[in-house]
Amino acid sequence: MIFEIVNQLNRGRADHRTGRARAACEFNLIAARRAKAATAYASALTYLTAGAVLLPEDSWERRHELTFALELNRAECEFLTGALAEAEQRLTALSARAAATLERASVTCMWEDLYTTLDQGSRAVAVGLDYLRHLGMDWSPHPTEEEAHREYERICSQLGSRSIEDLIELPFDDRPGITRHS
Repeated sequence: MIFEIVNQLNRGRADHRTGRARAACEFNLIAARRAKAATAYASALTYLTAGAVLLPEDSWERRHELTFALELNRAECEFLTGALAEAEQRLTALSARAAATLERASVTCMWEDLYTTLDQGSRAVAVGLDYLRHLGMDWSPHPTEEEAHREYERICSQLGSRSIEDLIELPFDDRPGITRHS
């Protein structure tokens, strides 16, 4: 039913200022996620584009979470449909808009996938290291064996005797090695 509802809403060309437009944006995101889960990436991209068109001009300020979700999913669907240049442009814009650590992590993961696909390993490493610097970890792209061993020991001491299950239960920002910078 979600696809029928969204298609009907999209045909209605809602005014940006109405609650109907806001609902249409959210429904487009839901439909896109369902289409994406069914590997219908082109259809998902259509829903995401329609949702983005309905966003008001100040959506980054007023509806940041929805706007970010639409744009990140859009970048992913562009990537998955082979529109790599468009995905790269969208990720560049999202990098500047990512407000929280988890948003930055999501954008970084997409960059990693994109650069790995493009066989640009050095750019993938640079993006990953830049994200780690944001978290307070300044790692070298070419560490010496001593540096790698020292960092391994530091991480092990932070983990202590905690199990993976214990770490999963921690709030994201309380996990070892994660500091809040957003």
